[in-house]
Amino acid sequence: MIEVARNPGLDEGPRHPYRWEECTWPEIREMAERGAVVVVPTASTEQHGPHLPLCTDSLIVTAIADQAVAQARKTVPALLAPALTVGCSQHHMRFPGTLAVDDVTFIDMVTQVGLSIASHGFRQLLYLNGHAGNKAALEIAVSRIHRQTGALCAAANYWAFLRRVLGAERRSKLGGLGHACEFETAAVMALRSDLVRGERPPFIHGQGEIYWSTDWYEDSVVTVGFSVEELSPSGVLGDAAAATAESGTRWLEVAAAEVARFIVAFHGWTLPGLRAEGGCSGR
Repeated sequence: MIEVARNPGLDEGPRHPYRWEECTWPEIREMAERGAVVVVPTASTEQHGPHLPLCTDSLIVTAIADQAVAQARKTVPALLAPALTVGCSQHHMRFPGTLAVDDVTFIDMVTQVGLSIASHGFRQLLYLNGHAGNKAALEIAVSRIHRQTGALCAAANYWAFLRRVLGAERRSKLGGLGHACEFETAAVMALRSDLVRGERPPFIHGQGEIYWSTDWYEDSVVTVGFSVEELSPSGVLGDAAAATAESGTRWLEVAAAEVARFIVAFHGWTLPGLRAEGGCSGR
């Protein structure tokens, strides 16, 4: 069963040798020499309706990434870096508790973390994203990191690995997977049921006619700038009432397995002229 990846210093029991912050510097050096893939979760600290905690994105993506790395390292060397838990959440700022940085700051932060990792000799980085607002900034950052270091750097949204399964198994109708929705509610129910409050808010359909939708799996023709309160007074976009802890457990396990499969495949990727030596070029 997938478990919560807690903050450094809070876990009891055996050490997790794949967690960056639990390693020593000689262990990090050894992992770089072995060609480990480094996975960096990116997320947010933002409102998720009246029923879910501000840590929802971080909780979900870190749990998926932790389990994925634990599975992948049975086949290839892999490390889980500390999560970046504040992101591009300006469109949630009308709701108290949301923390946000602007896009330029986030790009710089992601880039600097990537340059730090590459400077220690790692040549393959994966940013596993858990917040849709980070997507565009991550695409810029991974290109910057590659240009400056030669490292192979990728970014992926965890829900992209769930498209087939969620498409077949979701209980909600179109519009039900958006924000604080069926999936996110189910995932928090599975990971930390104590953090789910009260009754589920009513279904809020964020679809914008035929050209734009807030549903994860309906392709939009256009991108629209918006603030969440313009679409939903509760901050919810989707159908939280459709969520069950059982579905959350299954979907999290599928996501972790699919991400692990990608990590193994990614470890074998090369680019023409990919430099073998470590370190940043400083360009």
